[in-house]
Amino acid sequence: MTVVIAASGKNFVVLGADSRGIFGDVAGPMIIGMDKMKKLTVITRHVGALMYGAGELAESLLDEFRRNEKETLETIDGVLDVLKKFLPFCQTVWQNWFRNFSGKCPLIGFMIAGLDQDEKGEYASPRICSLESRINFAPQLHRYGFACQGLPHLSTYILNKQYRADMTVDELCTLVAYVISEVASTDSRVGGPISILVIDPTGAREISLSDVESMLTEENLKEVLKI
Repeated sequence: MTVVIAASGKNFVVLGADSRGIFGDVAGPMIIGMDKMKKLTVITRHVGALMYGAGELAESLLDEFRRNEKETLETIDGVLDVLKKFLPFCQTVWQNWFRNFSGKCPLIGFMIAGLDQDEKGEYASPRICSLESRINFAPQLHRYGFACQGLPHLSTYILNKQYRADMTVDELCTLVAYVISEVASTDSRVGGPISILVIDPTGAREISLSDVESMLTEENLKEVLKI
């Protein structure tokens, strides 16, 4: 299982994910967790993707998209332009994979988040969308500032109490990291190193693990989030 989060500020988006993968039946006698899953990736300069569900299938689909559309992705940018390519690709490939499959298809999902151009032509308008296999990758637009997928209940609850649209980049990065760490402290299906990606008008940049750990110190949490 997993927790992936996308949250927007005035002209930026913060993406966050844990790194735990679960192997085995969660209802069975034993499951194995591995904290090496990469659930966050950069697609274009101003667009990132978060994966959830059956991780290896999601990774395969995204990897195939990036390889097949490599030249196109070098010429486009922005969430809407990426979705125009990624959505039909997902639908076609998924149907080909499971055309003759009679069982229940696994669930995979993506959050595609980043910036679109504003009225001045600058990449400064945040956008967060979700695509899920169980509804044929129909795009779901999140307009309330943040979205959580995977195990969303506790993370949504905390964000609903703590999120503000006027947060700075540092404040929102701290909040996203804190939410994931809180879910990990209560649910063993979530855990491992936390990945944080910031997408602002200058492009995408990943926050180092040491900086993420600094965000989660008691002193910083009290100062930034007043908790």
